[in-house]
Amino acid sequence: MEFVASMAWDSMVFDGGKAAGELLATSGHELDPVWLLRLAGTEHPSAQSSQLRIRLLSPLLKLQRGNDQIPAPTGHAARLLALLVISNGFLTVDAVLDDLWPEVAPEVARNRFHQVILRLRRALSGSTNSILSVSEGMVLLDTAELGADVWALRQSAEATAEESIELIAQYESDLCAAQFAYDSTFEDARWELRAQLTRLALRQLAGEGYRNDRLRQACADVWARLEYADEIGDAVTDALTQAGKTREAERMREQIAARLER
Repeated sequence: MEFVASMAWDSMVFDGGKAAGELLATSGHELDPVWLLRLAGTEHPSAQSSQLRIRLLSPLLKLQRGNDQIPAPTGHAARLLALLVISNGFLTVDAVLDDLWPEVAPEVARNRFHQVILRLRRALSGSTNSILSVSEGMVLLDTAELGADVWALRQSAEATAEESIELIAQYESDLCAAQFAYDSTFEDARWELRAQLTRLALRQLAGEGYRNDRLRQACADVWARLEYADEIGDAVTDALTQAGKTREAERMREQIAARLER
């Protein structure tokens, strides 16, 4: 029944709520209260005004609403969400099946797929709109209802110094480095995002580094957190030198040299 309700929910944008109305009339007594509220067009009681944010630039996938961290999906649901985010919010159903169940018969894989979609919807609940939908062979995230650190970093070409400091500070690790360690599916995205971080840090340090202590500190911190971030470390050293902070610049050089010797 939950799957039928979710399909009626997805159809509301196309049929004006016809399928939802029919389901409420015939089987409303069997529905979970959450689906009753959704299909009736009533705001979900847990809905909040602050946007749901997906964080992948950390060891584990995280979900955050405002300042509150909420339970994140696990297993295949977590993997599907990560794949959707790095694909900018859309994937074909066939691509999902090939990734999650490459050696499983198609009909079995599709049954499992529907269960994963339900689990992911529950994890993303709390919005008045359908954040996750399946339509015409596509799996879609409503990017207007969501934020993601990956998307923000990809769109950082025009970021201000303050915006850049926040983006750099939020880069805790390469994409889900612990959760999907050694997973080749995510390697291209990891290289792309690390390169984007490096370009952002170097650009801001070149322009603002000599006079912005917070920017230098954010870049020094991200260098310390990440392996193979020596370009950022060198740029911090240059900014410290330009700012006349010779002692701090020398200390940074020593730290970089010590890391290279390890």
